[in-house]
Amino acid sequence: MTADFHPLAASELTDAAVFYEGQAPGLGGDFLDEIERLVTLLSLYPDLGRQHAEDLRSMPARRFPYTVIYQVIGGRPFVLAIAHQRRQPRYWAGRIR
Repeated sequence: MTADFHPLAASELTDAAVFYEGQAPGLGGDFLDEIERLVTLLSLYPDLGRQHAEDLRSMPARRFPYTVIYQVIGGRPFVLAIAHQRRQPRYWAGRIR
């Protein structure tokens, strides 16, 4: 992946992948592949995601109920959260640079 991750976002990615792998063999890898696809796309086109207040952007994953929350810093995405779409809205707000 060609983006920088907040340490807690990296943990969220790992935790979600482990959860999905526990649900069905290979599903965790599918989740990681989807997030990698999104982050690669955002690295090429950083302004692609939906813009929010405070220069935040988001891009939902396909197939999985997760959204990549990021800021563009120095032309590269800085991933603030790999956020579940139905849990604790804006819990990641304290990570904004």
